[in-house]
Amino acid sequence: MRRLVIAIALLVGVCAFSCSDFDTGVTPDQYRGDLNGNGVGYEVADAELFGRYFLEGKGVFEDIQNATVASDINRDGKPLTLADYGYLLRVVDGTAAPYPVIYPRESQCLYSEGVLRIGSEVGMAHIVVKGVAPVRLLIENAELSIGLVGLNMHILVLANDPTAEFRGDFLEIDAEIESVEFATYEGGPVKTGSLLKGFDVFQNYPNPYNPTTNILFTLPRPMDYRIDIMNGQGTVVGGTAGYGNYHNVWTWDGTGRPGGTYYYRVTAGEFTKTMKMIQIR
Repeated sequence: MRRLVIAIALLVGVCAFSCSDFDTGVTPDQYRGDLNGNGVGYEVADAELFGRYFLEGKGVFEDIQNATVASDINRDGKPLTLADYGYLLRVVDGTAAPYPVIYPRESQCLYSEGVLRIGSEVGMAHIVVKGVAPVRLLIENAELSIGLVGLNMHILVLANDPTAEFRGDFLEIDAEIESVEFATYEGGPVKTGSLLKGFDVFQNYPNPYNPTTNILFTLPRPMDYRIDIMNGQGTVVGGTAGYGNYHNVWTWDGTGRPGGTYYYRVTAGEFTKTMKMIQIR
């Protein structure tokens, strides 16, 4: 069924789009699923049109207002999302009934050394990158579609069946990523937060702190790391070392330390970054 509703092609669109532009709230049930506006919802033609939207942009719709109203398939109040498209596919192929309310799954997405990685199992991915670049799918039993909207390349990855949901490294691409969106195979939304990009060190929280604070950092791959805590004169007054994963949090306890400015430096392989924090009393 997926091969019926998604064609792998490189298509040129006329303008860029943002799903947030169409946040219209609850959709009337009598219009839901009828994206092509012919009076009949949940057809193969509706699914095919919805799939083209992710590759070509909103210009595929003759009536963008009707399509927006009709597209909130999972009734979460957010139209034109990847999760809506996934659920429409399930309704069309007969494996789901219309009108569920689907609650989001949470995960994290990391982009490092030209590879995209997702932390929990998903069935669909939509990636927008600047320009055009070679793409390689790193998973089996999934389909890859590519389109061009303005100067941005749009990539759609769809698992072929429920057992083919994927996690971990799934796509190789060397380009600047504009946005990522994920959904489960059944069409449930997946919240990923901000895209993590290789090695980075974030502002501690809380800051200022007394006496403990959390230091967050990401790594491009599982590897050894070291954290040094330094006072305002640059003297190391504490720290830790260990073997980290992609996303890491360590708590610094400044009990017994005078208030003032401190620095924390995270080192992992050839990567290093230093940030400032304030301890109060």
